[in-house]
Amino acid sequence: MTKRLLAFRPTAAVSERRMQPVCGGGGVIKGCHCKATAASTPEWIHHHGCSHIHHGQGELLEDSADLLLSAASLLITALFEYYPPPQIIFYEDKNFQGRRYECDSDCSDFHAYLSRCNSIRVESGAWVVYERPNYMGYQYVLTRGEYPEYQRWMGLNDRLSSCKIIHFTNGSQYKMQLYEKADFGGQAVEATEDCPSILEKFRLREVNSCKVFDGCWVLYEHPNYRGRQYFLEKGEYRKPSEWGAISVAVQSFRRFTE
Repeated sequence: MTKRLLAFRPTAAVSERRMQPVCGGGGVIKGCHCKATAASTPEWIHHHGCSHIHHGQGELLEDSADLLLSAASLLITALFEYYPPPQIIFYEDKNFQGRRYECDSDCSDFHAYLSRCNSIRVESGAWVVYERPNYMGYQYVLTRGEYPEYQRWMGLNDRLSSCKIIHFTNGSQYKMQLYEKADFGGQAVEATEDCPSILEKFRLREVNSCKVFDGCWVLYEHPNYRGRQYFLEKGEYRKPSEWGAISVAVQSFRRFTE
């Protein structure tokens, strides 16, 4: 693009004062530190380091709206290709057969559309799906991929009724504290890495409360990441029921990464 420079001949009034950079509408441009003066300026002044063109009473701004819109459109397209909006598809029968229900946001109850669910396609994003409406019952954490039968997501039955999108936070830090007793009492242990056996690593037989400081985590009922799953985001959980558990059985956990 060729820059247009405006020629001017400073008047006596102009040459006596430092020129004030202004925007096209007459407002002062914040953050512009041009020190040029009319007295020291040749036929025109080009403010190096930015696109401001200073002259007499102000500056000439280039008309770049079309260029900016085109760049923004390309950027948005690229972002959608790299980070597509979350989408999950539930199927009534195995191998993606029968009736289906598509979802691109949290849904507290889709049981009216599907009486059972035997296969799932996660087109994009990460999800927590729940056995019962209102995000209750068994939980299953799913990432992008195909699940042709419910055993593939470690399902205990073919019943699913609600789902939530997992919203990732910036950064790669993970930190969590587990407590032996409710309300953050008893023995406490801190974790920043995956743990296949809480009993072996921490000698902790029960987990009754938890604080998640950074990252997302998945607790498991049995060692080696088996059994019921409980998805935890940043926050405080004073008792097992607050993370959806019906017992204190938590024997392993791992970080949930994007």
